[in-house]
Amino acid sequence: MAIEPTVSDTRSSDGTITDEGIARLRARIGVAEPHPMPPHYALPTSDTFRHVAEACGDDNPLWCVPAYAASTRWGSPIAPPVLVGGDTLIGDDEVTELDPDTKALLKGDPLRGVHAFYAASAREWWHPLRPSRRIARRNAMVAVLDKPSEFAGRAVHEWTGQVFREVDGPLLAAQYRLMVRTERTKARERKKYDDVELASYTDDEIATIESQYASERPRGAALRLWEDVNEGDDVGPLVKGPLTVTDMIWSRSVNAASRAERIIAPTSGKA
Repeated sequence: MAIEPTVSDTRSSDGTITDEGIARLRARIGVAEPHPMPPHYALPTSDTFRHVAEACGDDNPLWCVPAYAASTRWGSPIAPPVLVGGDTLIGDDEVTELDPDTKALLKGDPLRGVHAFYAASAREWWHPLRPSRRIARRNAMVAVLDKPSEFAGRAVHEWTGQVFREVDGPLLAAQYRLMVRTERTKARERKKYDDVELASYTDDEIATIESQYASERPRGAALRLWEDVNEGDDVGPLVKGPLTVTDMIWSRSVNAASRAERIIAPTSGKA
């Protein structure tokens, strides 16, 4: 007896990007679905704000010191931006159940076996999060882009979006998250990054970076408005990095999800 091929039978299983697989991914754009991970903080409090901020090395008293926050125009502590819009930090799913047709549409990976790596994210913030507010989130794929790639010949850029709001309240923030899909075999054949050497720092360079970190001060009420800054103004150095194993551990433990971080050398301090 002849057996009709099922979706799983026709799905790419050899790690190859196909037009059919891209079409199946694009059919999912705008379809809300439950996030595969529950929120790390079900009801974020002012203690949550402080813990997350301190874990990120952000000692802004607006997040960490209730007495200071009460003296500002906000009137109370508000959440540090990293907490609002992170992959699985906050937010109960608005969509928790799917009908059979939607389940079938979202089942499996149309590019099964094709490598995926977290390449970038972008966030927008619209309203501050205050303590002890219940948060809802909505998750969906928002774009699937078929791209040429020097690294692997062909790549697919999968953009997903998460929107966060207070339950019965305002919209808070959104995150757009980019996963780049590439064929492993072609990437290995091209060897684009084989000649890249990992950077290293001397003791003197580490000492310089640490002294720049030590010189940073929160601006607090001393506003720096966009229109008041001109090209070439000395605004002080901004230091990011170097990335260490310790950084990756806190990222995993605080965010409850893997996050890609860039290693950025100290900037010139010029606008």
